[in-house]
Amino acid sequence: MRLDGIEAVTEVVGIEEVAMEPEVDGDYFANGSNRDRVVHVIAVADDADLAHAAADEALGRLTVEWADIEGELRYP
Repeated sequence: MRLDGIEAVTEVVGIEEVAMEPEVDGDYFANGSNRDRVVHVIAVADDADLAHAAADEALGRLTVEWADIEGELRYP
């Protein structure tokens, strides 16, 4: 698994935190729960619309690539 763009996300106004989950390194198996989170972004602003816009911009700067168990790229 590869995650790119964390540095670019930190430049977005309103982003307080962006982090890759520390246990995600190499092989990762989703189990369908809310604990499947790979990365999180926290946006803070004067109102919900501004925070939402900052979060959307930040998420648009992230790229997550992973392969299925056989090695074929599924979600570029």
